[in-house]
Amino acid sequence: MDHGMVYLDARLSRAYPTVELRVADVCAEVADAVLVAGLCRGLVEVAAREWAEGVPAADVRLEVLRGAAWRAARSGVSGELVDTMTARTAPAKVMVEQLVEHVEPALRAYGDLDTVWAGARRVLHEGTGADRQRAAYSRGGGDLVYVVGDAVERTTADR
Repeated sequence: MDHGMVYLDARLSRAYPTVELRVADVCAEVADAVLVAGLCRGLVEVAAREWAEGVPAADVRLEVLRGAAWRAARSGVSGELVDTMTARTAPAKVMVEQLVEHVEPALRAYGDLDTVWAGARRVLHEGTGADRQRAAYSRGGGDLVYVVGDAVERTTADR
């Protein structure tokens, strides 16, 4: 689309030394936003370090990446996710743990490791924001008004 685009998932800033990752949805919970931010910063830091050290990037087919993104959007953490290195599915718990372990050096360097592990474990146990929305939809008998009400309560309640 423009000079900063890397497909539609990331954007390099022309004005700042930053990378905008565009694959995550809006987080209704602050703790979820903190988890996503920590993981994203860890991924960018590990990739930058590996690039600087001359480590070649993994050769992953675009179809596998797109399929993995689709599966993650569909299944969340309640099902199986795609391991992009093997193009096979694995339990979400295993894949999330592998992700955190992959970025552990960066998380440790920034002091984020405990926060990210706690957030990852919480999401694996409680589910994602999409899981919470589906639960609100069910509680409301299929009425989207209940989903909106739940979102308002989650984002405006004193916590």
